[in-house]
Amino acid sequence: MLTNCTLADPPAQAPTHTPPTHNQQQQQQQQQQQQQQQEQQQQQQEQQQQQLQEQQQEQQQQQQHKQCYNRKQYPQQQQQQQQQQQQHNDN
Repeated sequence: MLTNCTLADPPAQAPTHTPPTHNQQQQQQQQQQQQQQQEQQQQQQEQQQQQLQEQQQEQQQQQQHKQCYNRKQYPQQQQQQQQQQQQHNDN
C-alpha cells in the first residue's frame, strides 16, 4: 500500500520542459504571498503586544494600589517597556 501511494505522488521536482517565464511568474506570486503573510504576522504581533501592554498596565495599576504608589514600582515599569520595544524591533 505504501509503495503504491509513493508511486502515485507527482515528482517533487518541477518538470524540465516548462518554459522559464512560467517559473518566474510562480516565483513572483510566491514572493507576494510571503510579503502578505509577513504583513499579517506583523499585524497579529502588534495586536498581541497591545493586549499584553493592556494586561501589564492593569497588573501594574493593581500592584501600585497595593503598594500605595511605592517608588520601587517606577523603574520596573521602564524596564518592561524597553523589553517590549526590543521584541518589536527583532520581529
